[in-house]
Amino acid sequence: MLTFDEATHTYRHAGVVVPSVTQVLGVLYNLAGIPPEVLIAAQERGTAVHTATQYYDEGELDEEQFHRDMPELVGYLEGWKKFLRDCQPLWREIEKPLFNHTMQYAGTPDRWGDFTHAGQRIKMAQVDIKTSEVVHPLWGVQTAAYNHAANRPHARRFTLQLRKDGTYRIREWIDHEDFSVFVACLTARRWKERHHL
Repeated sequence: MLTFDEATHTYRHAGVVVPSVTQVLGVLYNLAGIPPEVLIAAQERGTAVHTATQYYDEGELDEEQFHRDMPELVGYLEGWKKFLRDCQPLWREIEKPLFNHTMQYAGTPDRWGDFTHAGQRIKMAQVDIKTSEVVHPLWGVQTAAYNHAANRPHARRFTLQLRKDGTYRIREWIDHEDFSVFVACLTARRWKERHHL
């Protein structure tokens, strides 16, 4: 019932277009002051790194070709591999699209599974991969929306920042208001749509 058009980043449920988590969060930030070439480069980097980590986890990444074709992204993959060695994840879901039937939105969390963090084995947590150098509080709101779409509202939520130098940073999101913020964004988006704003 849920389909995703990667070229246009459009989700449809039963043929009807539904907003993505990222689109809903657009009401909270304005990218107007950022040069288009910077936005495009960041988006392309993020997409390429996500694809590489997915293929790596699924045993389908041709690392020689990746090194040859995208040398500027090799450090991000090395950061991913370091995270895998350090935290020993057991992934249960990789890039699985989700749909929240009650609130009518969709999204694709990066990973669900078990991994070790701070000496503790964490069960069925969400891990979202980022390539940005700067932490953004919207990441907490994004992961909360994914938790609810997955019907796992109390699952622990993490973002993993992969860095160009081959390192990583992991952060847990614990603000209980994160999902309320997402609901407010979704309400605002629908209000704007109804009023053609």
